[in-house]
Amino acid sequence: LRFIPIKSNGNDFRFSNVLGKIKKSKGNYLVYIGNRLATKLKPEIFKIDTQCKENFDVIVDGEKKSLPKTSNFFVSDDFKVLKAKNYRVNIIGFSAKKRDESGFSVSLHDMDKRFSVDKAGKVYRVEFYKADNFCSMLMVHFK
Repeated sequence: LRFIPIKSNGNDFRFSNVLGKIKKSKGNYLVYIGNRLATKLKPEIFKIDTQCKENFDVIVDGEKKSLPKTSNFFVSDDFKVLKAKNYRVNIIGFSAKKRDESGFSVSLHDMDKRFSVDKAGKVYRVEFYKADNFCSMLMVHFK
């Protein structure tokens, strides 16, 4: 995975699996589960804004939802991140040719599978920025 927004130092990685571990190597982070390499993260260093909203509004399959930051959501057809004042949205794998990708209806066929988090090409990152500082990330799972 490339361009993962993280701090330059002091990152705290936590795993739900007790066998999860991170090893830093040549500027990248190697993610292990037990002795198996799960993925390699190529970071992009950002300032982190700690004063971000706690929830973001998203229309999922025609239904408006307020999603907690750093959460997952599941989509059958499409989703649209609603514009939030002073925030910019970057949907990784979607190209609206605009700096802010809020307000666009996005379905699975709009996504570039090269940017998927999973091998099946159905999980993508939705990043939120306040000014040029990273705020939060949601994970969208297409069914």
